[in-house]
Amino acid sequence: MTTYRHRQTFTRDTVIDISSIGAGVLLNNGTLTSCELGVIDRKAAYASADCLEPSGSDSLYEVVVNFGSSNDTERFHVEKIHIHPDYSSSTKANNIAVIQFNLDEQTVKTSPIGVLRELLWEDLVFVRRSLSISGESISWGQPQVAVANDSSNDTDCRTMSSVYAANSYDFACTELIAASPSEQLSKCDIPYGSVYTHMNGQLYFVGLFSHLSVSGNSSSLCSSSNQRSYFTLVSDFVFFAAAQTQRAIDFYPANATVFPTLNASYAMQSPGGHGPDSISVVAGDMYSERLQAGDISVSTTGRDSANGGSGRRAVVAGICGAVSGIVLLCLVLFLVHMFRARRKPQTVDPYAQSAIEEMLAPTTGTSRWMRRESKIRLANILRYSFRLSQSSLDPTSDIISSYTHRDRAIEDGR
Repeated sequence: MTTYRHRQTFTRDTVIDISSIGAGVLLNNGTLTSCELGVIDRKAAYASADCLEPSGSDSLYEVVVNFGSSNDTERFHVEKIHIHPDYSSSTKANNIAVIQFNLDEQTVKTSPIGVLRELLWEDLVFVRRSLSISGESISWGQPQVAVANDSSNDTDCRTMSSVYAANSYDFACTELIAASPSEQLSKCDIPYGSVYTHMNGQLYFVGLFSHLSVSGNSSSLCSSSNQRSYFTLVSDFVFFAAAQTQRAIDFYPANATVFPTLNASYAMQSPGGHGPDSISVVAGDMYSERLQAGDISVSTTGRDSANGGSGRRAVVAGICGAVSGIVLLCLVLFLVHMFRARRKPQTVDPYAQSAIEEMLAPTTGTSRWMRRESKIRLANILRYSFRLSQSSLDPTSDIISSYTHRDRAIEDGR
């Protein structure tokens, strides 16, 4: 087992139990993954898009969610998946998704999200959760925690990831690495799964693991001597989540006069390149069989990620490259697909169409009025969520009830 950095313990004047903060882990066809979740409420969570297969796959996703207590842990099937429409599997831009589960739940207990890193973020707290599943038995182990200052001045963070260099505000970067929870899950150390921050003595979720950049000629993750872990910060994706769930998102900006971006379609800037040569980008499930076989597929171009979904797309692109005519056809089809995908989120719903698809319908005829009213609706989501975050009220109180009533009135044209 290779250890890259000393893992610090979490120490403060006020002792905070990390395990008491809501968290979740993704399961793929009943198998535990390294993909952690950012709990939004009892019905939704943030996930890394790299951890989710494209629409139409055979994957059956579940979540194990801890709602703030080891006695309040439940397992649910994922019912809806909303991948950011501008997610890039190659550059890792917008590597974020919102998943929904437990949709019959009536009580919506929110989990505050930290936003706006320039406001009183005292430090970054990296966490790797430990979970054991045996049949119907679920148990949480002691989480690993490492505390670090903001590493925005780390030059290696920029040189090893072009998407970070172009969007450093939307990422956290660290050279810290976590020990594997067990030899069966991973033979070597792995990145932390999520990141939190301290504001005014409280701990708030702020981001999820996006990708790992590995430098050098090593073909094994375990023997890598230089790496950086990158985490997508969800601050600018709060409104995206509100649009997908159609519910208030509880966030904490630490400043009553400043808000995160109001754009539900916010997207990172496209990086100018794919990074230097001999940089391998590893993402997705770090417990996957491919990575544990010892192959991280170090790319001489730095273009290909080592997760399964991106690898399959790279193989398809290579086959198309054999015939120039097919390449042109693939390019045209790809551009058409991307044009359509940018117009609405990629939504996987095995039972019904998401209401958001109707709400964000193209501006044609009477839908123009709906789009204008939708903006009011989304503004209300943000306004009420901010009121929630600034008060000590139960999130299921009259604030939510008032929002729901007004929301329905807008839809009915009253």
